[in-house]
Amino acid sequence: MISLERKCAMKIEMERSESRELIIMRNLNTRMALSSSDKKNYFNMEKGYEGEVQFDALLAEKLKSDCLAFQGLRLDPDSNEFQIDTVLHFKETIYLVDVKNYEGEYYYSAKGLFAKNGNEVKDPLIQLKRCLSLFRQFLAKNGFSFNVEACVRFINPEFTLYQAPLTEPIIQV
Repeated sequence: MISLERKCAMKIEMERSESRELIIMRNLNTRMALSSSDKKNYFNMEKGYEGEVQFDALLAEKLKSDCLAFQGLRLDPDSNEFQIDTVLHFKETIYLVDVKNYEGEYYYSAKGLFAKNGNEVKDPLIQLKRCLSLFRQFLAKNGFSFNVEACVRFINPEFTLYQAPLTEPIIQV
């Protein structure tokens, strides 16, 4: 398991801003009746952004030594666009953090991630592994050699994860 308990005086390189998609959905929501799927997508974007802002505040409060922090980093090497919620660059290691603001009870099984009611949900570990691979390739292509680690950080205190795989980089509140 990855520990983010290192002390880091963050040097914020970019302030987090709302995604273009969130701004568009917010404006559409005030101007028209969204379909149920668009409304759910919009709600999830808002909730995700709130979780990222909460995580930024937590980092600002807890981390006290030298590192660089990048929020909402979006890269598109070789037309393989990917986005990383938070990148923490310490002297020897770069940490990629995917922040999730899920609420409720979930569990892992051999088949994936499920809500307690049995509905399968998008597994953030799959996205994390893709981002980690693409980020490492991006660094190598640009002549950089860093140790890179990644984790999913569930930020919501109203979230419970059962049967979390012990070998996966998952951090809960």
